[in-house]
Amino acid sequence: MIPQRDESFLGFLKRLSDAEGYPDLGGFLTDIGCPYGRPLVENAENLAVALGVEFQLLEPLLPRSRPTDPALDWRFHRMHADPVCPACLAAGRPRRKEWRHALVSACAVHGTELLETCPGCESPLRVTDDGHASCICGAHYADAPQILATDGAVQISRAIAGLPANIVGFDLEGGSDRSVARTVWFLASAMRSTRTGKPGKDGIPKTLAEAREMIGTVEPLLFDWPTAFDGHVQDLWDAPEADGQTAAARLGSWYQGLMKQTGSVADALQERCLHMAGAICGDAYRLAGASGEGAWVSAAEGAKKLGIRAERIVDAVRTGKMNGRLARSGTGHVHTIVARSDIEATRILRSQMLDKTRAREFLGVGRKQFELLLEAHVVAAVDVNVRHPCVAGGFDRDDLTRRVFVIRKNLAPTWDIEEPTIAFRDLTLRRTTDKKALLAVFRAIKSGTIHARHFDSGQRLGDALFSEKEISDLLAAQGAPSAMTAGEVAKITGWRPECVTHWCAAGLLPSTQGRVGGADAWLIAPEDLAQFQQKYLVLADVAEQCQTTSRALISRLAGRGISPVGAKTVGKTARGHLLSVAHFARLMHVGERLEHAAR
Repeated sequence: MIPQRDESFLGFLKRLSDAEGYPDLGGFLTDIGCPYGRPLVENAENLAVALGVEFQLLEPLLPRSRPTDPALDWRFHRMHADPVCPACLAAGRPRRKEWRHALVSACAVHGTELLETCPGCESPLRVTDDGHASCICGAHYADAPQILATDGAVQISRAIAGLPANIVGFDLEGGSDRSVARTVWFLASAMRSTRTGKPGKDGIPKTLAEAREMIGTVEPLLFDWPTAFDGHVQDLWDAPEADGQTAAARLGSWYQGLMKQTGSVADALQERCLHMAGAICGDAYRLAGASGEGAWVSAAEGAKKLGIRAERIVDAVRTGKMNGRLARSGTGHVHTIVARSDIEATRILRSQMLDKTRAREFLGVGRKQFELLLEAHVVAAVDVNVRHPCVAGGFDRDDLTRRVFVIRKNLAPTWDIEEPTIAFRDLTLRRTTDKKALLAVFRAIKSGTIHARHFDSGQRLGDALFSEKEISDLLAAQGAPSAMTAGEVAKITGWRPECVTHWCAAGLLPSTQGRVGGADAWLIAPEDLAQFQQKYLVLADVAEQCQTTSRALISRLAGRGISPVGAKTVGKTARGHLLSVAHFARLMHVGERLEHAAR
């Protein structure tokens, strides 16, 4: 047995319980050692093993914190009841996932009220005291009368179920607002009076009656749109305890809470609230033009659109970097409004300004190379004194694009496809240890003295190809050192890099220690390499020429009293044997004498 589409976690367990012959879910869960509750959800992997069901099939049904599916929000998960829709069960459908949501009191499919008591024994439908479609008393839920629910309750249920719904005057696509339940709960709980006199602290409804009562208070605000909502804002504004001249001051915590809500329903409520504030308090929120959008927005709303802290907009308005106004209420509250056009202009500016990481990615270069490009003035950051206070990045994408375009435009007129080239990203301190010479190469590329050989429009700067000979000639002309690293010597000679390094460390190959590309390296001058080759022969090279092995050659030399030097021990073997040229000359002399005597 596998879960069905839109089936609730609890409903699937009850279908399994029925299939196993249990009259209620409680006995089934007791026998498998998994009582229902939060521990069961947290350890659902163990439950899947006990049920013999793949966890991948069970996992999408589990309630969780901040889910993508609003019906699975653990904050609103029903823990005291498991209501059902008689019409759904009569049609042979599974128990739906949204029935487990504390704000759902109607069936999203049939538009009927959910059933919360058994039609036979009238006992409450609790979490584990019944089966899938019938009570332990034997009564079938499908036989219960079907009562139509209010349109508001149905629309809220549909939105939570991820089905198309109509709320606050426009159509919601299925699942488009995963925060709709939190917005509805905020509005409803803020309208209910409490013993402590502090609204917004109501608990989650435990019964369908409590859910219907809570939703009933908020239905006019959401479905008699916008008349009822406008009247509600006006009542809050005119309340005896309201004080100040701004929305934030007069509406207080209700306004702050509304502005924290997210989703398309919350966006509509926030926009309408600001519209009403403009109609009530005048110029600070006055709407302009026929578009229906306000010419001014609060710093909080502007910050939300930009994804930054409101304090940054307040500072920008205070310093004159953004077009806005500061108003102070009688209680000392400072309210900041800013031109909507400035918010949009800042949003565009933020999209084109890059930080160092994004600038490097845009150019296709590494961190060290980017710093060298800055030093060579191939790229430049925007002057900190002219940067917008609401923009974090220091590099203008358009400026980088223009600089790269100049390099791409200066392509060499002709290009021999066989000519060795080097990519721009490889022009680093790993190529040369002379920083000054490398900076000169970058400046030459920027000025057009050195032309790119290949640089397509879709490529980044790091992909551009340049003549390897031109680069090497310029490095040499700028005084680039001729010393080679141990790896470069190994590449030229065919020797093992670890052997070359060992000879350097042993003092057999004259060299100096330095840093290349930020790493320690042995540096070998060409004249020192020549001197080494005049003094030593690499035994492996000699053996190859003699068409024998190094091991056999070492044995033959030992018979003549000659021992190689410079070997590096690796485990039980050794490599990198060197044969003194003087010993080899003596060996050749002895061989000639023996050949002469044989004649």
